Amino acid sequence: MKLPKIALSGVAFVLSLTIGKAFAYSGEDLLSGRPFHHFDITYRALAGDRAITADQMQQVFPGLGFSREAATAIAWHADFIDAYLYSPIFWAQGVPNGYDKRLKASLAQFDELAKLHFDDTFSSAGIESTWVRYGSGTLAGLFWAADNNDHAAAYNILGVSVHAVQDFYSHSNWVDDPERRKGAWHEMLAAEREKHTLYSGAYELPATTAPASHGKVSFECSLFGRPEIAPVMEQVCTGLTPFAEAPQCQSYRRYCRGGQATKISLEGASAEALVLAPPGIALDNSWLAKVGGNVRGLTTAEGNFAPGRTDGWLSLAQCNAVANLGVACNEETPSAEACQKIQPRACSSDADRLFATSKFLAIESTTQWVAVLDAIMKQRHGKFWAEVKQGMNSSVAQREQQFEDFDKLPFQFLSAGDYPVQGSESDGYYIRLRLRTADSQGAGTDADISARVEYPGGSKEFKLDYMPTDKDAGLRSNRLLVYNDFEKGDNDVYTIGPFPQRPTWLTLINDAADGGEVLEALGEQIYESIVSIFTDPEETFLPLISGEADYVGETTVRLSYAQLSEAANGTVQKLNIDAAKDGDYDLQYSLSSTTNGLTEEQRSRGWKRFTLNVQTLKCNAESQWDRSSDSDEPFFFFSASPLNGASNATQYYRQEPLEDVDTGESVTLSSQPMSFDLSPEGVLVLAFQLYEHDEESKDSRDSLFNVFKTGVDDSADSANSKFLDELGRSLAASWTVGEIDAYGFSRGARVDVGNILNVRGPIEIGGDEARRFQLFPARLYVAAVPEWPSSPANWRAPRRYANFAPSLRQTQTGVGLRQLTTIPAPNARIQIRVASTGKCVGVAGESVALGVAIEQQTCRTGAQKWVLNAAGADSFLIIAPHSFTAAPAGPKCMLPAGQDVSDGTAILHQACTVQVDRLWRLEPVNNGFRLRFGRLGKCLEVQNGSTADGARLQLATCVDGRQSQLFELFGD
Repeated sequence: MKLPKIALSGVAFVLSLTIGKAFAYSGEDLLSGRPFHHFDITYRALAGDRAITADQMQQVFPGLGFSREAATAIAWHADFIDAYLYSPIFWAQGVPNGYDKRLKASLAQFDELAKLHFDDTFSSAGIESTWVRYGSGTLAGLFWAADNNDHAAAYNILGVSVHAVQDFYSHSNWVDDPERRKGAWHEMLAAEREKHTLYSGAYELPATTAPASHGKVSFECSLFGRPEIAPVMEQVCTGLTPFAEAPQCQSYRRYCRGGQATKISLEGASAEALVLAPPGIALDNSWLAKVGGNVRGLTTAEGNFAPGRTDGWLSLAQCNAVANLGVACNEETPSAEACQKIQPRACSSDADRLFATSKFLAIESTTQWVAVLDAIMKQRHGKFWAEVKQGMNSSVAQREQQFEDFDKLPFQFLSAGDYPVQGSESDGYYIRLRLRTADSQGAGTDADISARVEYPGGSKEFKLDYMPTDKDAGLRSNRLLVYNDFEKGDNDVYTIGPFPQRPTWLTLINDAADGGEVLEALGEQIYESIVSIFTDPEETFLPLISGEADYVGETTVRLSYAQLSEAANGTVQKLNIDAAKDGDYDLQYSLSSTTNGLTEEQRSRGWKRFTLNVQTLKCNAESQWDRSSDSDEPFFFFSASPLNGASNATQYYRQEPLEDVDTGESVTLSSQPMSFDLSPEGVLVLAFQLYEHDEESKDSRDSLFNVFKTGVDDSADSANSKFLDELGRSLAASWTVGEIDAYGFSRGARVDVGNILNVRGPIEIGGDEARRFQLFPARLYVAAVPEWPSSPANWRAPRRYANFAPSLRQTQTGVGLRQLTTIPAPNARIQIRVASTGKCVGVAGESVALGVAIEQQTCRTGAQKWVLNAAGADSFLIIAPHSFTAAPAGPKCMLPAGQDVSDGTAILHQACTVQVDRLWRLEPVNNGFRLRFGRLGKCLEVQNGSTADGARLQLATCVDGRQSQLFELFGD
């Protein structure tokens, strides 16, 4: 959730400064650490959405044993990501820790925290890989926290992962399809998900190459775009005035014209106080849902469902159940006055139902997520995990440390690496590298420190700098805010990678500057300062006469496969930019389609190859005034981005200035055809941006084109002082290291973790010197099962829908269960059916006594359930839950009679024993399984292949193709 990138309580604080309105949850309450929760699972003063109590938060983790303190700590971290992302807005206002610590920490971690929001991912493969990254990163982080007995870090890792999980349902198009609204992400088979075109909204990346924007709150447009101010801005910002190129006018013309005001409710009073520019698909809260639903095409501008978009949403009654989760007055309410204003909320519009449905899916997904983590952590780190669930070490100060202390930052287990996620599921190996500079006089350095990591197939080098001043690494223009790494006594963590193989050597490199480099940098800076006055008159003089290119406007359209097919007949299509007094233009193009060149599989699935030809620029009305001539000289940029669920190969067309274009004239363009392969679920995003040529140079147009493609304006960076950088590198060259710790981990389908280096100093590394250390990859151990549980029933089994509104979904039981095609997750509750007869495996007479036969029975609703309890890698106890508490006490299992494992040994209802050679393994066969027992791997089978009720189960030598040895698993 980002508004923009601020938790809702953060928005409340910022708006209280901006428009002078007090909120129930003020900034002071935010900073005091009152618990609040993400995705509006808890509610705010905004739109009547209120914060729930920690006790109610425990309902989200039913039956898992989380204490009130633990639930509070997880929720605190889930929301505080956004607070830190935009903390420069309010951390510098004299708050605790203030500028010196909190502000710098938030600036340094901005890029990492931005990666935890499920944004900017425009393909199904990217969405799938992002889920794997967050899942495997969470596991790796929790195992590191357990290895280091760090409870506060565990809350941080859990919280940021929950934040990302919930963001998926707000920031992606998951809820746009009624079939997907039936369940959360993991409740749909991976093979089924592959058939859908999925994406999330653009936030950091330019919206011109995205199917939709996430949407951003613009405080500028919230002022300029107001009904009483916008007409004035239209007059002030016309080309006839000297203010046309002023930053305020540029912002208004480029962003605010297309903005959309949204109504928010503040302590019972409603006001259209904020403008979204651009409006986007985000459903972060109820008042944004009205805009987001309209952008998605699900609702009208008034908040009513669009025709054909009414199926699959929560009803109004269900919406009310979701909306009033947590509406309560208690010790966490800031004041009695605020408590009196909390009233039960009633859903009144279709937009409310849209938000409630999205929120409900986020709640379910959160509970499923934590339940699966709980099962894994209990098995691997039981004592530590039990302490985490008790709420140990969860004070506000300990929570803040996780974001602010540079030796903490555990969220980097999830955020490290490129974002958005590209390529395969498996990120590779990473190193969490902690470097403590010695706490002695002269130990620190201003030199550049880099880490080179070697692995069997090569090496990679990383500069260790949280807030670099060199442009290639991400320039920070305000040097006063730069975080200075490796000062005396500093203790900093850097997460570096990925590496395709296990790392083997680490080299720390001290790259200090010598006197010659300092003098060279000084001379270069003086020379450039003087020469630029004479060689770059455009930069020097043109701003005085407003000689830059005039921005006219831009437009972006999203064309579905059906729309493209309808238009692919050669008829002229157009993109229009109507900027009133600044000009009105059509970019005309044509479309055609074919199946030639596609694979047989693509053709069978309905794919088409579309070809787009940019043909003509038509001037409907030239600008009313131009500084240089009596006609227009337009130039423009155009892009086409295919979104087919697999690839995103954007193609561009750039048109240099056209001469003497008057009203009514058309200019034929010479462009190369653009071809795109799209599935029936695919879309094509077209973007068109138009300028009026003035006295700007080609270099200026190059910069504008780069902004169009990347959304980043390099010219906005302040000039960097190379001389100061080099001088700093030379004055404090030597570096004394006090301690080096390296923790290795892998992300992907397999999660390996472990300490791979521990060195204590002092170790002196002089200027231009390096020290090499051997890593010990053999210390890495497998932290989790090779694959995340992927069957829908495995995710639902630990968690059956929200306790606060059990009527929202009907639990499926008995013969209505779904067939599972992959090995279930630990503790999954299932039915086992004989593949050849469709009958169920159960205890005779549903007896709770020991020694009763396991037999084949007609399946019955709610009966014949078994629990697969993981007792080792890929090995299970098969527990009969109906007799768990019956005398004799303890679980009862499906086991052979005695120690005998010869052919024909009967399978009985026995007391469970955990022995390596007396466990079951599931062997996938087609769409079913063989159940192998013990070290010899004998198979479970129906005696004599009988089809009758009451036929006994026994062990037998496994025979390929024997139907009586094949079983199917079903779950709900």
